[in-house]
Amino acid sequence: MFENNYTFVVKEYNAIHILNGELIEERVIGIGIKNLLSNNIYPSPLTNYIRSKYKRKTKSLSSQRNAAYELIKFLNYSRKQIENENEDFISLSERGLFSLKLKHGSSYITSLSLKARAGDLTADYVYRVESYLINFYQWLSENSILSESVVFNEGSPFNRLDLETFYPGRDDKISDKLVDFGENRYELVRKFIAVAQDVAPEIALGICFQFFGGLRAGEVVNLTKAAIESPYYWNNNDLGEEKFILQIRNRTKILFSGKQNLQHEQVKVARNQSLLINPDLSKVYKEHKALLVRMDNRSLLKNNDALFVSKRTGEPISGKSYKEKFHKIKDEFLRQLSEEGRTQEFLFLTNKRWSTHIGRGVFTNFLLQVNANVTEVAIARGDKNINSVMAYVEETNAINITKDAINNIRTAYIDKLATIESSTLENFRSRG
Repeated sequence: MFENNYTFVVKEYNAIHILNGELIEERVIGIGIKNLLSNNIYPSPLTNYIRSKYKRKTKSLSSQRNAAYELIKFLNYSRKQIENENEDFISLSERGLFSLKLKHGSSYITSLSLKARAGDLTADYVYRVESYLINFYQWLSENSILSESVVFNEGSPFNRLDLETFYPGRDDKISDKLVDFGENRYELVRKFIAVAQDVAPEIALGICFQFFGGLRAGEVVNLTKAAIESPYYWNNNDLGEEKFILQIRNRTKILFSGKQNLQHEQVKVARNQSLLINPDLSKVYKEHKALLVRMDNRSLLKNNDALFVSKRTGEPISGKSYKEKFHKIKDEFLRQLSEEGRTQEFLFLTNKRWSTHIGRGVFTNFLLQVNANVTEVAIARGDKNINSVMAYVEETNAINITKDAINNIRTAYIDKLATIESSTLENFRSRG
């Protein structure tokens, strides 16, 4: 397994199952061993680790992919140590994973911690990798592959004095990601949509879906015309003024059948998503339908099911292409804010990094503005738990609490000043 001329790789492929006589095909993540001389890739039994530890817990392909990539980084690190004739790792070349010990994982964590100390990685990333390693070692132990006896219920098994694992310390930095447009969000959203209609009209409706429905970019590009449950797409008299519902499903076989890597076209949570209806959404929806009709009349559509189509190729817009178009819109949006002299908003929107995912943050805060509770917001966002919402709730509450405090201080100050003035005036009168 750790022989020369071989390396570990992640492979994404379609797995076929027969269930009750029905053929079922699903996208899965596997781990392979690649021959560096022939470039042939052979399946590895370690794929069972991904299936048992991550596939059963969640249907998210990205969760499986993240775990797989972090695992092969560790395995390839171990290969490199064998090549460098590190005595602690030589046994792996003889017995493979059957001779894997905690000291190997400890060495890897320490190497990442040193990079974090140098500023090349974040401390949080190192701790996240450690959690992946714990899961991997536990799986090895459960399957009688790990020869070393390990206790997993008393904190990290790598954090032992005899291992001397070096840790980077927890990050105390404030997040550098922007999660919302701020208090002036609705006006800024309207402007962003208007810029989208000029710069990349083919995704302007998708941006509306993100701001007013919290869709992820991968969920947007997975939409078909038939995915619009209400209004019925082929009814030109209904533009969704009363109700707008999208069926969020994985439609990669319909839209991206020839695409091997579907990393940017993922549907994390299948659901029926209601949108916040408003005149801007209806207007953009009408214009988007007109755009597709014009393209169809010119025989430019390569896939009649797709809702979002490239004006250049006529093919369904991929997740990567969608994000590239979004960033072009963002650049023009910021340029216009700067030229209009809206300095405060420009600085707020350039102080932290943000991309397509900001639509979910804006949608969240729209819901919080109308006093939706945390559970309602989580359901509306398509979250599996409420933890993802809490950051937005805490930030909003902090702002409101600060405002209340300022108002209370101001009121108390004014009252105190009035009392002092009244007392001074009374003293003046008594002296007179």
